Amino acid sequence: NRSSDPQIIDTVSTVNVHRVLVTPLTVQTWGPDRDTPNRIIRRYTHLLDHFVRLSFTDEDGNKIVFRTGRKTSEVVKRFRKVLKCGLAVAGRYFDFLGMSSSQLREHSCWFFSRAVDPGTGTVITASSIQKEMGDFSDITVVAKYAARMGQCFTSTVSASKCSVGKDEFEIIKDTTCEDVKKDTIYTTSRQYNFTDGIGKISPEFSCAAWKCLRPDDRGTPSAFQIRFAGCKGVVVVDPSLSNKKLKLQLRESMRKFESDHYQLEVCNPSKYSPGFLNRQIIVLLSTLGVKDCKILQKQDQMFSNIKQMLSDPKIAVNHLKLTTALPPDSPVTAAIKMIECGFSPEKEPYIHGILRACQAIHLENLQRKARIIVPKAVLLMGVIDETNTLEYGQVFVQIDCQRAGIEPWVVEEPVAVTKSPCLYPGDVRVLNARSVPALFHLVNVIVFPAKGRRPHTDEISGSDLDGDQYFVTWDPDLLPEKPSDPMDYSPKPPKEKKDITINDVQDFFIDFIQSAPLGVIANAHLVHADSSISRANDPKCIALAKLHSEAVDFAKTGVLPNMGESLRPKAYPDFMQKPDRISYESKGVLNKLFCKVKKFSIDTDSHTIPPVVVDPDFDLDGHEKYLEEARTLLDSYNEELQSVMHHYGIQDEFALVTGNATKLGKFARHKKIHAVRVEIKTKMQDLVRAFRKEFYRGIAINSHEALQKASALYHVTYKNRTTVSTSQKLISCPWIVVENLYTIKKSKPHQK
Repeated sequence: NRSSDPQIIDTVSTVNVHRVLVTPLTVQTWGPDRDTPNRIIRRYTHLLDHFVRLSFTDEDGNKIVFRTGRKTSEVVKRFRKVLKCGLAVAGRYFDFLGMSSSQLREHSCWFFSRAVDPGTGTVITASSIQKEMGDFSDITVVAKYAARMGQCFTSTVSASKCSVGKDEFEIIKDTTCEDVKKDTIYTTSRQYNFTDGIGKISPEFSCAAWKCLRPDDRGTPSAFQIRFAGCKGVVVVDPSLSNKKLKLQLRESMRKFESDHYQLEVCNPSKYSPGFLNRQIIVLLSTLGVKDCKILQKQDQMFSNIKQMLSDPKIAVNHLKLTTALPPDSPVTAAIKMIECGFSPEKEPYIHGILRACQAIHLENLQRKARIIVPKAVLLMGVIDETNTLEYGQVFVQIDCQRAGIEPWVVEEPVAVTKSPCLYPGDVRVLNARSVPALFHLVNVIVFPAKGRRPHTDEISGSDLDGDQYFVTWDPDLLPEKPSDPMDYSPKPPKEKKDITINDVQDFFIDFIQSAPLGVIANAHLVHADSSISRANDPKCIALAKLHSEAVDFAKTGVLPNMGESLRPKAYPDFMQKPDRISYESKGVLNKLFCKVKKFSIDTDSHTIPPVVVDPDFDLDGHEKYLEEARTLLDSYNEELQSVMHHYGIQDEFALVTGNATKLGKFARHKKIHAVRVEIKTKMQDLVRAFRKEFYRGIAINSHEALQKASALYHVTYKNRTTVSTSQKLISCPWIVVENLYTIKKSKPHQK
């Protein structure tokens, strides 16, 4: 059982949430589990135990799939009854409240039990909460109605100390093809929107908001994915708003419904992320003429780095910097600092464990996803050129990753740009990256032009600028010589209905979980592309690409895609590892990659786990006075760490602290493993920040007292190595304040 009030967790950024799994036969309770809150949860934090997060799963905890031919009517009837009639749990009756778009994809939603507000005496119900979310009365599409409600349930961090008055933001016009045609030679028959989902934020307000969200993080992101007053999308820093009263300029396409909730909420900031290939990108590059040997060479280089990580510290550091986003409080960042300080992975068990966890996740991702690092590639949030400098076919990309030892620089060469999911060959665009001084204030974003026949974002998988992330590579080995034309991503007319009610939203939820999952369509596309000499140009692949686009739009249009039997694979390539299906031996590039991964192995005998031995270099005079406080900190941290490990079914401490778990327990199976890993990393970042706050309470950073306290924490961890409730050895705690241990180590005479 977990404590509902952990001692060292900062309750501002995460909250305890009770979970319920509804299966065809059972109702199971889990938690409470710490989760990132949303607007509704923040509004009713004092009634938190009246909320539950409910998920519909199969009996084994996996997401339930309604396959053709199965008798599922009774299961559907049971799930519908829970949504319509509510559910009794632990003496309370819970009613359906709503769900975000990502929760919908996970077959998950929020329920609420009737409560009386202790402050006002007001009766709070699911219905009363729904009414105060905003005005949805003019929406005539059930899917869109559900999505607009869902904005209130998106996990966000609130910049609570940065208010925005009614006169400090404005709604401005979008840039469409009509605007472009007035000033250029470009013509088009369709009304495209170049600024779909993108607005502006003043430099001063962006700095204030980021300081509110990350007070210890230097530098301010160039863009933020946000929710604000019924608007959703991205705001990009615009110097033209500097020293003006206006804090935000939001475009008409960002406004989804009327709301007076004038609180800025941030979903994601723009940031540097390394670029990886995956199966879909590889299939499209192969279709477009990129040689198999070029892709195999990228994997071979990754193999070489992985294999030498434990024996060659320099390669370990370079590989970690290349493949990992490095926030300052990351355990991987700590490991890098330790290696650079002179620690040996073959002697220090903490570094050894971190490197092992990184090796394991890279190998698993290579085998399951063909996730290959590309040194000359990044993953960036898309924004628009507000200066109107870039021409059609051009982009601006400036990379800034000083934490990885990379100085800021501007890409000035051809780039291939795409985003996942990508199924149509034309989803890979070859564009020219150029230097634009007027855009030098923007880093770690890809800036698209606001002119042309069609927005490049729409050409790439029918995407927009409301937070989509784009894979960008300037590696000449991966640039297609003859790109294909983009596909037409015009959505089908939506199903409209007047006077939409919450019952319609519940019916839509049931329709969605019965629809053909995106993964089923994507897998069928992968099979046909692998088995056809035309690869992704095969007629079946083209049909599936269009079907996939319809399936993506289903959450907005309510129009169900129909995947006929002719598109369903009869056999699967061996690299997809489907033991319950007929398989065939693939001759394609993905199987070549897969076979190499299967043959690859790390010599574990030559790199045995080093013993947990106290390093005398960390013995600092005066640390004894902090031993008792250090034991309290250690027990609190380890207790919380074990709770997270137990909740997700993770057995390895290093897999947890790095967020690189390869095996998960039953509760997490109904979610995509990537989503779970992001969730785990968020929880660990939360725990680390709260621990550091508690560690430095009453003492200054970089002070002699901080060094003594870190020394004490190291000694109680490495000498005792066990917690009050388990015999498992947990040693990650002292390395959260690695900067102090680093200073102590470097102060020893033999280290100078």
